[in-house]
Amino acid sequence: MEAGKIEWRMETLDLREVIERALNATASLFERSGLACHRELPEVMPPLVGDRDRLIQVVVNLLSNAVKFTIEGSVTCGIELRGERAVVWVRDTGMGIAAEDCPKVFEKFKQVGDTH
Repeated sequence: MEAGKIEWRMETLDLREVIERALNATASLFERSGLACHRELPEVMPPLVGDRDRLIQVVVNLLSNAVKFTIEGSVTCGIELRGERAVVWVRDTGMGIAAEDCPKVFEKFKQVGDTH
């Protein structure tokens, strides 16, 4: 992505399918961890344009990190519609990020907290 070598394949898609495919791809992580997996998806979803495979990859990464840093409880993935935008979110019952580390979360190649 950084070098601009990824070929984007933009297409009309249903974001709910992206979430479902990411959840299916991470199902074994949830089984091994014993964590509950939940979804909060809108009943009606307007079509969006995006790269399906890249979006699935991003959601899989978010879910994998949530499982990695959650010892017990659950992980929930959802979509929130905000006007013409759709926000994909992942929420877990893990330890969270320390307040002093929050500014670092968007730094490239930065990892904060205990990575057990």
